[in-house]
Amino acid sequence: MNTKKRLLFFSPYYHPYLSGMTTYPESVFRSLSSEFDITVLTFAHRDSLTPSEDMNGYLIIRMPYLFTISKGFIAPMSVWTFLIEARKHDLLILNVPNVEGTLLAVIARLLGKPLLAFFHCVVTLPPGLFNSIIGAVLSCANWIQLSLCTHVIGYTRDYCKSTWVEKIYRKKPSRFTFILPPVPDPVHIQGDGIPSYVDEVRIGFAGRVSSEKGLEVLIGAISEIQKANAKTKYSLQIAGPYGKDVAGENAYTQRIHMLLRSCSLSHHFYGTLSGPGLTSFYKSLNVFVLPSINQTEAFGMVQVDAMKCGIPVVVSDLPGVRVPVKLTGMGLVVQPRNEKLLAQAITEILKNRDKYTSPQIINAVWETFSFSKSIIAIRGVVTQTLNGES
Repeated sequence: MNTKKRLLFFSPYYHPYLSGMTTYPESVFRSLSSEFDITVLTFAHRDSLTPSEDMNGYLIIRMPYLFTISKGFIAPMSVWTFLIEARKHDLLILNVPNVEGTLLAVIARLLGKPLLAFFHCVVTLPPGLFNSIIGAVLSCANWIQLSLCTHVIGYTRDYCKSTWVEKIYRKKPSRFTFILPPVPDPVHIQGDGIPSYVDEVRIGFAGRVSSEKGLEVLIGAISEIQKANAKTKYSLQIAGPYGKDVAGENAYTQRIHMLLRSCSLSHHFYGTLSGPGLTSFYKSLNVFVLPSINQTEAFGMVQVDAMKCGIPVVVSDLPGVRVPVKLTGMGLVVQPRNEKLLAQAITEILKNRDKYTSPQIINAVWETFSFSKSIIAIRGVVTQTLNGES
């Protein structure tokens, strides 16, 4: 007889879609699958995906949908799946932000089920009437979900207090727990993997190529550095999904390609990397940059990936995003959207790299961002929520 507690998780996007919002829960559920019976509800965002899949010890159910609006799914048939699955599970978990999970939150309350949220970020959309409407609907839906939750796990207090979520937190702070996200340790490789590039300075970025990442600012900054140091070759190395592999961001990718061509900047798009390939990518860099421009970026787990591989970072001075550098000293934070200051920070790191990669600093990174510590803390909140503890 199966005596495991049953967890039901909902996220509009999930594996194999790649983003911080999907890698975070995947790391959690892979770690907890031996202790809990876990089911993930999501949508089949690609036609080639199967309706269900066993993954790392838990079940993924991909629901059909009629069509999408922006990045959201219109799927009235999901009501029945939500209701059927909610009745069978002991704890319901929402991946916030989303619109579609609002109904599941209401069902949880009606059934008297405990409800937990992994709160990742507040979405900031580009200007425009349509995006303003979408943004308002999304904010309203997420307000309802977080208000109905028994407990909420966020990344950092620094990020929460900069958003409207702070109002919910102030009403009942005991419902919130802030846990640094579980960033898996890099796969060990012999040497650098990718050959050393002694004839060029390699500046790296990893993550989805999407509008909140600010790649246009990074391109402008590298161009400034190149102009001031004509005898040195600089290249931009990009790892992560782009174009049609990122929902709603194909036009942005095309814009980035145009910018790269216009300034004749050496560059390479690697696409999605994992395992030894991702470690090799990081270790081939001189510096890693996360030039995010708005609150959709709440932390940037990729910067911790780079740090764990011994690579110093430059990141935007945004709530949450600045936390890893503030905690460890392994890099610099700069004003968002400022190409000049970003260029100066990159140059400072390149000239004084040893200052930001001392053994003490690297040890601080591994101690602060211990994968096992984060998983243990998340497991504790899951157990407390299941047991009705605040």
